[in-house]
This record gives sequence, C-alpha cells and structure tokens, in this order.
Amino acid sequence: MVDASGNIVVVGQAVLADPGRDIFAMKIDASTRQPLWTATLAGSAGSQPTDDRVTSGYSAVLASNGDVVVSGYRFGDFTNGDDILVRRYASADGADLGGDLLDLGGDDKAYAAAVTVGDRIFVVGRTRQPGQPYDALVLKYGSLSPVDRQAYQDNVNGLGAVAVHVLVEGNDNVLVGMEAQTATAQEVVFRKLRADDLTEIWTYRYDGRGAGDSLKGMAFDSQGRLVALVQTANDNIGLLKIDGQGNLVDNVFLARAGVIGVALSPSGEYVYTGANISNGADQDAAVGMIGPPLPPSSAGSSGGGGCFIATAAWGSPMESEVRLLRCFRDSVLFESVAGRGFVRLYYKWSPAAVQFIVGSAPLRGAVRFLL
Repeated sequence: MVDASGNIVVVGQAVLADPGRDIFAMKIDASTRQPLWTATLAGSAGSQPTDDRVTSGYSAVLASNGDVVVSGYRFGDFTNGDDILVRRYASADGADLGGDLLDLGGDDKAYAAAVTVGDRIFVVGRTRQPGQPYDALVLKYGSLSPVDRQAYQDNVNGLGAVAVHVLVEGNDNVLVGMEAQTATAQEVVFRKLRADDLTEIWTYRYDGRGAGDSLKGMAFDSQGRLVALVQTANDNIGLLKIDGQGNLVDNVFLARAGVIGVALSPSGEYVYTGANISNGADQDAAVGMIGPPLPPSSAGSSGGGGCFIATAAWGSPMESEVRLLRCFRDSVLFESVAGRGFVRLYYKWSPAAVQFIVGSAPLRGAVRFLL
C-alpha cells in the first residue's frame, strides 16, 4: 500500500519471540527506502502451554489523515479458535492508537478493510461457531471502539461463506466479495450493501466455469464499475466487470495464469500480480497487464459482452454464434499483443457501425455471412 507521499506500508507477521508471531506493520520512505517506523503487537499465550502466541495482519488501509488501519486476527485457543483484531497506527510515528479485539464465540478472522470518505471503517472476514459452517462477516466502525461496531453475517447458501475483499463506493455503499460453498464446489459472490445500515442492495453470483473459484482482487474502474479477478479451479483467470446495478458487463478468461491481486492503471489497463504456470509443477512469479479489454459503458449498453457487431447481426447476445465469437475473443485474441490491439480498435469503432447494421436486414445478413 502507498500513502499520499509515496511511502510504502506493509503488514504481516514477524517472529520476534519464541514461541509465537506478532502483528508487524512498517512504513518505508519512498526516497531512501529506509523504514520510517515499525510497529508490532504481540498475541496471547493461549490456553495451553504448547499454544503459540500468534497475531497476524492480513491487510492495511489508510484513514483520511494517513493513519494505518490493520486488520487480522489474534490466536485464541484450540477450542474456541481465533479472534478478529483491528488496530490503528499513527501516520507520523506508528504509535498504537488502539483498536478492537472481537471474539464472537468461535473461530473468527479478518481478511480485508476499507475506509470511506468520512472515515467509517469496514472490515470483512469470517466467523464460525463450534460445529457450524463459516459465515461471511462484515464489520462497520465509526471509530475503532466495540461500542461503535455494527455487524453483518451471511452464510449465503447455508454451507459456509467467507468475505475476502471489500470496497467502498463513495460514502453510500459497500461492495463485498465472498467465497461461498455450494453442494459441489465453491463460488464467488459479490454483494452490495448500504453503508449506513448494511442492508443488501444486490447480489451477483459468478460462474467461473470451474469446480471451485476463488476471488483474488477487486477494484473500481474510472466509471465506478467493479472489476474483479477470479482464479478458477483449472488455473484460469476470469476478469469480469459489473456495473452499479449488479449486471455483468463483460467477462474475459485467460488461460493458465495464477493471480493474487488486481489494480487499475490511470489509462485503464488491468495490472495483476501472480504466477505464470508453465506446466503442472513449475511456476514463475509474474506481473501482467491486460487491456483495457473491457468496453466503455456507452458501448456496453448493446448487451453483447463486447461483441457489438455480432450481437447486432444475430439480434441477441445469447445466440450460439455470438457466444462462439466471444469465446474466440477470450481464448485466442486476448492471448497475443496483436489480438488485444485488434480488440481495442474493434471496441472503438464497432459501436458506430452497429446503428447502420441494426436498421438494415441485407446488412445483417451480409455480416452474418462474413463472420
């Protein structure tokens, strides 16, 4: 994470005493690459002599004044599980400004956090009572105080769910990315909640064409639409975009590339980090840039998932020919620099051609023949 001055903030866990691990946060000067401050927080000793003292920071987010808010967990014990830990550190010197330690009676963890313009803090994770499946958990704080906490829990399908990513949409709404169990696999679920009372606005369930999907990253594009990366069970990347009403705008699949995060560049490319998978055993660390493969919203209104001319020619984005062309785009054109360049030109010029094709039956027939 990078602050307004370009300084880098990292969080995780450090082994500072034996036994046990401590929450670890550090701010690094952008110019000198030297630490500006380091903060640690020790865990509890546990209920048994053999229990490790463990705390871990999973994510960090910046408050409006630059303070660092860390979310993670503290080891509870082997009977009741872990407790959610949220901590705030001063921007200038890393001083511990306090936080919240939450024990919901079972195994609890926090995985990600986000802050609104008004400094409301949202933390997402999981909670589970003994013998029960996990519930996805969303916590809202006006300040990091137990008396100023509001909670939202959802099991989704009744089989277990975990909230792994969160974004705030201005000061009004919260977008939560979840992984939920089904009868046969794991699916990715996106849910928009009202920031004020955590009530549901819409839900979108993503089909990643695999036996089990995991959500690796979420970001907003320049038009406020959700862009997410999903890792499928067969090691493909699903790059999808969802509009503000919960409708899928487009979906691109990239083969055999592990991914752990996504961000958007100012010019609209989708930058991801992860691994290139060359065979069943070997992986190479990778940073990739895609796109921008997804069309602007004005073009996306045609509903063809980016295949505007084909949709106009056949009359529906659900026609088998249109779906075949989308598959060709995803699996062939997006696999090369030249192919991606062609698609960008297509997105730029095809919407203008659509209005002529739609109004002419001979043109529609000619386009179907050519395609």
